[in-house]
Amino acid sequence: MKKLGVLVLAEPENGGTFQYTLSMIEALKLYQGLKITLYTNVTNTHYAAAGFSVNHVQASLGYWIKIMLRYFSSFKGKDPFEDEDLVLAPIYSPLLLLTKRPFFFTLHDLQEYYFPENFTVFQRIWRKLINSLLTKKASKIICESEFVRNDIIRFLGVARNKIAIITAPPLFAKDKYSPFQIAKIKTKYNLPERYLFYPAQFWPHKNHLRLVEAFARIADQFPEVSLLFTGQKRDQFKNVFDRVEELGLTKHVIHIGYVDQSDLAALYLNATSLVMPSLFESVSLPIYEAFQYGLAVCSSDAVALSEQVGNAGLLFNPMSIEEISGALSQLLGSSSLRDKLVNEGKLKLAKLTKETYSAQLGCLFDNSKGI
Repeated sequence: MKKLGVLVLAEPENGGTFQYTLSMIEALKLYQGLKITLYTNVTNTHYAAAGFSVNHVQASLGYWIKIMLRYFSSFKGKDPFEDEDLVLAPIYSPLLLLTKRPFFFTLHDLQEYYFPENFTVFQRIWRKLINSLLTKKASKIICESEFVRNDIIRFLGVARNKIAIITAPPLFAKDKYSPFQIAKIKTKYNLPERYLFYPAQFWPHKNHLRLVEAFARIADQFPEVSLLFTGQKRDQFKNVFDRVEELGLTKHVIHIGYVDQSDLAALYLNATSLVMPSLFESVSLPIYEAFQYGLAVCSSDAVALSEQVGNAGLLFNPMSIEEISGALSQLLGSSSLRDKLVNEGKLKLAKLTKETYSAQLGCLFDNSKGI
């Protein structure tokens, strides 16, 4: 039996990359013929119950400079994955540069080329360096959209046939809740009766401020509807809620913070619609989750989102407050439109399953010289 090492470094505060990692782990459970071992930071306990053996490595941010010095020195030292035949990484890490084993890694996006202001000079230099080195050394690069594949070709000079588009499905199964459980979760988070759901960290590209401005324009038209945010109180959080207060929306824009994974499905099931105003996404897991739970989607048409949503959502220009408010008003004002979008979302999601995802990963393994 061949051996696969999976480098799992993401944590819940990393947002979508953590959900993506968990989805990949679930898909790997379906693949036969490999002995799988997870590798993670010594302080990361989030994968202990994943169902695979876990090895700990020094791969945290504080060790990146040491790892790079090892890579560029004549003394490489021990291969961190020497016991494996192949290595898979759902998120990049310089640790991959130290292995002689064939490896695949996911390059989620190259946002720094579009919004350099969201990154420090050091971050831009680092991302350019590490992505250039990893894409040259990798056996295959995984991304989740044609848009990102074209970016990898354009900005990093990678051959098209070295890049595989493999999209991860939503993580959780379609849980069933009793009326008592639903009521309990609604009480736990003090959920309003009707709300637009936006589960995202308060990073600048998530575009919370324009969404709040757009919501202010329709708040009087739909006084029974609230705007519900998740995410930690950092990055743009203060700016967003300062503006909420200025606009007099404190009773209608609600922040519930961190959501337990076991509760997340219920938040979708209770929502009126999902809104995704992001300025940049390689793929949006919340959109797939909304499709899964029968929730109409109102989304930005930026970069890869229009490719992902297609005709299964109402699209808008995320830079235009007027377009965002118009789309929200159209969606909230028409139950027939919401029903139509829900049906289109289900059709789109039917093609994206854990089984299909597992088979696509398996094709990479089977075609690798390491397997």
